[in-house]
Amino acid sequence: MTYKFSASHITGGNVVFPDKLEIDDEKVTFYKARLIGYATTVIQRSSIGSVSLKAGLLFADIIIETNGGQ
Repeated sequence: MTYKFSASHITGGNVVFPDKLEIDDEKVTFYKARLIGYATTVIQRSSIGSVSLKAGLLFADIIIETNGGQ
């Protein structure tokens, strides 16, 4: 099963192409919007050391730390 999350268009980032996060059974994929297209970061789930959430009143940050500082 794949879970997909997308940043809000009003957070001051790229209004046309928001950042995206996809989580599936094997990996976590982060898509950072660029002027043209996306920069992609893939982290295998077996390499994830911890996940934390910093929640504000309206928005939140997800922090993913890997094993070995990758």
